[in-house]
Amino acid sequence: MPGVDVQKLADEAELNRFHYLTIAWLIVIAMLDGYDIGVTGAALPAIMADLKIDATTGGAIASASLTGMAFGSALFGMMADRFGRKISVALAVAMFSLLTATAGLVGSPIVFGALRFFAGLGLGGVLPILIAMATEYAPVKYRARIISLAGFGYALGGIAVALVGKGLIESYGWQGVFFVAGTPIVLVPLLLRSIPESLPLLVKRGRNAELREMVNKFAPDYPLRPEQQFLLPQEEEVKAAPIAQVFQEQRTLSTLMFWIANFACLFMLYGLNTWSRS
Repeated sequence: MPGVDVQKLADEAELNRFHYLTIAWLIVIAMLDGYDIGVTGAALPAIMADLKIDATTGGAIASASLTGMAFGSALFGMMADRFGRKISVALAVAMFSLLTATAGLVGSPIVFGALRFFAGLGLGGVLPILIAMATEYAPVKYRARIISLAGFGYALGGIAVALVGKGLIESYGWQGVFFVAGTPIVLVPLLLRSIPESLPLLVKRGRNAELREMVNKFAPDYPLRPEQQFLLPQEEEVKAAPIAQVFQEQRTLSTLMFWIANFACLFMLYGLNTWSRS
């Protein structure tokens, strides 16, 4: 009996309750990510006054989480491939929630910066995993729209911290916005129950019972037989592509322009997030 191509099945599925729940988690976690990234910018003037630091030091501690994000995106990507997406997402959320809340308790700019760096590991790691999850489970005809909701959630988080930040700081000090950022820790048990695991990981590890459960969720009408096995599409052989290849065939100028445009957009985005409320 031929095996079931689970990725093709997911690509051709119709939207149902499983997809809507996954989309909801994508938006919620992206929103938490956006709030946590913007929290230092919302509180930076109060932090600088309380810790008695100048703008140069303020810029350094504000950029600590962004530096952590650069490393976190690679670190958690490798973790997700090895240990699975479910545990990686839960760990990332727990990490940036607890460490951000802890940063509200310290009085040293060095310790504050270190905590924000390690929180940044989780902040940088969670969104790529979620986008990969959405890409894997979203039906092809809805995929672009579903992935774009990550940006929507991220923007909501930035809006939320801007709206509530001033009120929290006036009532509870700058620490208030950081303590609020720690509340997502309560979601970790729900994430472990609700976030779907990677299909390739389940297939490679022969976790057929979980695969059957997943198929019943995203394709409940598929006539799955008890003895049926699961497989993934044959991967095409891809030759190594060194970075120099992007400069070949008259692509040097366009490559450099893409890099500069991306750098400028991120510079503006995170610069405004950090200093516009200062």
